[in-house]
Amino acid sequence: MKYIIEVLLLSFSLLISSTKGTTPVCSDCVVYSTGKDGSLWGRENGDYCKLSSKCVDEAKTSRKTTTTKITKTKTTKTTKPATTSSTYVNGTLICNGCEVTATGGQESLWGWENEKSCLIDYEKCNIKAPEVDVEKNKKIAEANHKKNSSDYLVCNGCTITDIGEDGSYWGWEDNYSCQIDNILCNYNAKEATKTTTPPLRGSDGTLICNTCKYTSIDNSLVAWNTENGEKCRVLGSRCNFNSSPHPWCSGCTPTDYTSYGEPFGWENQNSCLINEVKCGIIKYEDGNDLQKVSAAASKAN
Repeated sequence: MKYIIEVLLLSFSLLISSTKGTTPVCSDCVVYSTGKDGSLWGRENGDYCKLSSKCVDEAKTSRKTTTTKITKTKTTKTTKPATTSSTYVNGTLICNGCEVTATGGQESLWGWENEKSCLIDYEKCNIKAPEVDVEKNKKIAEANHKKNSSDYLVCNGCTITDIGEDGSYWGWEDNYSCQIDNILCNYNAKEATKTTTPPLRGSDGTLICNTCKYTSIDNSLVAWNTENGEKCRVLGSRCNFNSSPHPWCSGCTPTDYTSYGEPFGWENQNSCLINEVKCGIIKYEDGNDLQKVSAAASKAN
């Protein structure tokens, strides 16, 4: 049903494009949807665009059946075609096979099966999830931020994501940690005290990181780190980043969850990621939710 709606939206977009004249051509080969005639389409700058003939040729070439030589028996084995069953996760079609035909944002890999674009499953296909290039992120952040007398990067904004043991305020900008400028943000450093709070956990009990730093993104596009020897999930809604391919939901009604309890909704005929902070889903072990605690801290300043 979701696919039919997506096709209808694409058809409507094509109708509008035809009235304007020339259909825009995508700058890359990332497949977003398919037309009824089998054409491949992407989405750039908030609008649909048609993949170039070169992209289509590459996709067709990569879909050709391959043969694998088995050394033991000295015979050839033809790869079985993908099954026709469809599996959806958070509104995204998951490939049955492991043949990559395109790449997407957030290091995602995409395939093409049964005339549809689908997301490659890292775990099933035994593909190592991409590691975050910390040094690259550091260089980018250093180019956009000044350093203070303690040699820490100074945040350009005033959004607090963590409090140091010495009462200092910290933020997360350009995928890197930075220290809040108390004078710029009109914060009173003397009032900045480290509040002892119990661990913060998701609805499934997974530990939520205190920091916004992430060291890896798994095949479900969830960001992770490790704190005190325990694996923790980086909370995108607190750190102001969304590692999924879907937009933020405006509401708080979950219709699906990742295996780690990250909630998704369904709005405007599309999947969307629910803001766990705004919706009061993330709670401390003492029962207080993160939104109320954060609001109390803001009022104190």
